[in-house]
Amino acid sequence: MSAPKFTIAIPTKDRPEWCLRAFKSVQHDSTDQSTVEILISDNSHDDRTEQLLAPYLTSNTIYWRNTPSIGMVDNWNLLLTKASGSYILWLHDDDFLLPGGLVKIMK
Repeated sequence: MSAPKFTIAIPTKDRPEWCLRAFKSVQHDSTDQSTVEILISDNSHDDRTEQLLAPYLTSNTIYWRNTPSIGMVDNWNLLLTKASGSYILWLHDDDFLLPGGLVKIMK
């Protein structure tokens, strides 16, 4: 499998509902998902984010939880080292894209 064109990096900590909103805003957009990888790095103190995301994770999504938490900047840097796309979109857990937003960005 070739490297994806876009990496969407979602750092999160203790805001499971917001992370799910951010994730869903890019996961279900009408674009070829094989050109996108979604990376979620979770610094949360519990597994609520993982539990909320579990039913929605797909083959183009990589989720991991940092236990113990590695701090905000290290969380961002971890996502950067794991990204394999030619382009990276930072989508923090309190952000989301409007419908069609990913398609516009990819064009």
